[in-house]
Amino acid sequence: MSATDRVGNTFHIQHRDAAAFDEPNIIDLRLPWSQLVSLELADIPLAPDVVLILMHRTARAVVEGSFHVAFDVGRASGPNSIPPAGAMSMDVPEVRMTRLKKLTIIVGGETLDAHFLDRIHIPQLRDLQIGLNLHQELNPGPFTRFVASCSTKLERLALVDAPYQINNVEGTSMLRYPQLRPTYLELESLLESTPNIRTLHLPRSILIHATTLEKLANGTLLPSLRVLGATTSSTRNAEEFLSMLTARMTVAAAANARCDGANLDPGPSNFSSSGGARGVDEEEASPLAPITSLVLGMPFAEGGTFVDDVVPKYLPFLGCVEIRIESF
Repeated sequence: MSATDRVGNTFHIQHRDAAAFDEPNIIDLRLPWSQLVSLELADIPLAPDVVLILMHRTARAVVEGSFHVAFDVGRASGPNSIPPAGAMSMDVPEVRMTRLKKLTIIVGGETLDAHFLDRIHIPQLRDLQIGLNLHQELNPGPFTRFVASCSTKLERLALVDAPYQINNVEGTSMLRYPQLRPTYLELESLLESTPNIRTLHLPRSILIHATTLEKLANGTLLPSLRVLGATTSSTRNAEEFLSMLTARMTVAAAANARCDGANLDPGPSNFSSSGGARGVDEEEASPLAPITSLVLGMPFAEGGTFVDDVVPKYLPFLGCVEIRIESF
């Protein structure tokens, strides 16, 4: 059921154990909650209230955590209290997780309660993965607010599709993917709030507009980005990604050359003509990083043509960039 490290401060429920637990059981477990540094609960769907309670109990100690929030599960406030899907008790306190650096959170059920994410504050977060398993189309607003409020220290952001099965009238089943469809302005607002991201993975339902690719190319968005995973809307859109890579490499090389030249030039003075100290802006500003790994998702029928006919034209300009195609 549980895995405990040498200090006794890690709690992990595996999938085979999940059936033995419900919300009251896990809340009533006698664990040193305030001392846990790792809490791994992704294999057991829990009501949003229960997740908030567990986060609150471990808020000052936990460094890594994973949770599965099921918005069609009843509240923990009473055995006979089953609210509508997505409903949440209002007496659960807001959570400020002061040490948490890595969070995986799966959101499932019918629809997201927008207030759930608004109650979680994580100022030191470095690595965030959100698994999307909701059945109704998602409003991107709560996700944007949550990511923006977490931390400017965030270095990895992954929004991951977690498809669910539905039964057809013919008696067969099929996989359906969650739909999170922000406008390109909403996506740019999200990316602007995370300037230090180095790794970004977007789900199949989020497409990157040509305007956004231009901002990635010149470093207006995500100047530290090194790894990008996204889905293309067409072969033409896929080629726009390659154009973005080459343009960004050119801009990054020029910007870094200017920085190197400024550092080598001793200059006659340590102060600029405006009276400020020289080099302060260069030291504080992050140099533009070239993207070194690109993972593109595209339909199987388009992938072969893209690899054979389009990619070779860009290879002389891409150096050691790793390009991987994931067909579906």
